[in-house]
Amino acid sequence: MSGAELASVDIAFEKVALSTAKTCGADFPVLTLDVTTPSGTVHLYVDDFYSSCPWDVHVGRTFVTGLGKLGNVLAQISEQ
Repeated sequence: MSGAELASVDIAFEKVALSTAKTCGADFPVLTLDVTTPSGTVHLYVDDFYSSCPWDVHVGRTFVTGLGKLGNVLAQISEQ
């Protein structure tokens, strides 16, 4: 990964934020993010687009905004 690509990932990652939204959208993939710290602590996140939909994928995860943008950046890098 180039320095510019890494910088774009960092910028998108910094925009991921906790959300209190209560929505139940349609026609959008469920996006999740699993983060493991150097000490081994695991944090589980899910995009807030379906935050009012009671799905199994939400169990134990924290709702956040910004995963769509992060996913787009990672997809663009992987296509190169």
